[in-house]
Amino acid sequence: MTKLQPEYSLKDGEYTIQSELGEGTFGTTYKATRKLPDGKENSVAIKIGKEELSENEQSKIKQDFQYEANRLKQFNHKHIVKFIEYFYDQTINRPCIVMEYIQGKTLEQLIKEGDGIPEEQAIEYIKQVADALAAMHDENLIHRDVTPSKIIVRDGTKEAVLIGFSIAREFIPNRTLEVTQTLLTDDHYAPPEQELRRARLGPPFDIYSLSATLYFLLTGRQPVSSRDRENKLKTSRRDPQKQDIENLDTNKKLIRAILQGMELEPKRRPQSISEWLKLLDSPGILILTYRLSSLRSLFRVRFGFIILVFLVILLLSNILNQDLYNDNIHKIDDNPIDANAPNPIPSPTKTKLAKLETQGFLAVYKLEKNKDVDNFKEVLKLFEQNQNNYQGNKEFEELFSELTRRYVEDVLALSGEPGVRKGIEKLEEIKQRLEDNFKIENLPEDDIIAQEYKDVTALLEQMRNSLKGNN
Repeated sequence: MTKLQPEYSLKDGEYTIQSELGEGTFGTTYKATRKLPDGKENSVAIKIGKEELSENEQSKIKQDFQYEANRLKQFNHKHIVKFIEYFYDQTINRPCIVMEYIQGKTLEQLIKEGDGIPEEQAIEYIKQVADALAAMHDENLIHRDVTPSKIIVRDGTKEAVLIGFSIAREFIPNRTLEVTQTLLTDDHYAPPEQELRRARLGPPFDIYSLSATLYFLLTGRQPVSSRDRENKLKTSRRDPQKQDIENLDTNKKLIRAILQGMELEPKRRPQSISEWLKLLDSPGILILTYRLSSLRSLFRVRFGFIILVFLVILLLSNILNQDLYNDNIHKIDDNPIDANAPNPIPSPTKTKLAKLETQGFLAVYKLEKNKDVDNFKEVLKLFEQNQNNYQGNKEFEELFSELTRRYVEDVLALSGEPGVRKGIEKLEEIKQRLEDNFKIENLPEDDIIAQEYKDVTALLEQMRNSLKGNN
């Protein structure tokens, strides 16, 4: 298309082009100055439709711009770009949308390739965009193009703003609709239903893209496209994106939020932004790598030393607990027992469980980083030996199940058909254990046991299919 040069005037001189900001699928966006009624000027962004189009295409572009303008102007949200006006310039015969000019950089520009940003910062940006998307979804509107290039951070602030509403569209809950096939900015962030001719569109579409964006912020790596993921699953029954996410050195709950948000099946994703945000905020066990990475960033020392410090602290804690326990024993020996008094003795069972959990976290870390299978087996055996002592304890059961599942997936499944069969047996046992100890159907979706049960069930189904495929 013919580029508009600096100082070019639009709408009878009300707007003056300053520079080009970028070119998209439907047009080019410029930075311009706007003359205000009081004689002052301010900077704005003007999106101008394409020129080299047929008459029918020009008519469609004009209609699309009007739709985009109507969608934008209904929002007055801190994290959604502000709409100013729509007009059709008769001189250049093209539609124009005027928006606020945001001085800043996109998340794509802020992230160095292969190098993510701190977890807290990433979550802060993502929650702001999630708030913007929730406002859109309340109006039955989905964005459909959430990517790092469509999120700008204002200079001098930590304020993220969502832009790029070209392909946003209305949806009807639980209704199958025609899906407009369009060229996305980046299909690494689009869910598989984008390629369907008919689909039930809704919040899960944007949740997939938002989760993929969070993955990019944490890693600096592009997500695997949904198309490539599906193709890989057909040939190897392994999801490369899921494998990569599970190996992230970050908060376990964060990993689950990304995994659930990027489920290939829309029904398996959270069905609303608020539901997905609960996964980010929900309390629960943090994997050891998250705890230690926080220490590492704080003290900037070698990781091995941090492990040593962590274990020393744990040892001292246990010694102090034991001393307190012994002191209280002596006090009980010296004083008559009041049957109605609360028990002052710290439970040694809880101390032992804390040790077990620490060993479990370390085993996971060593397996992921050093492929230390022998240590992992020893720790799993410890959990098996203690399974009756802590039966029904939520933290123990969740970690015991995860250790079993990881052992099956990362060790047994790779050792041929006998290993697969043994793995299926172990998964069936742990699945039955979860069912016996918890009412799975009554648990909220973001519950740690519900999530673990889902992971075990999925792996079990995958292993059974693998065995059928080999027979």
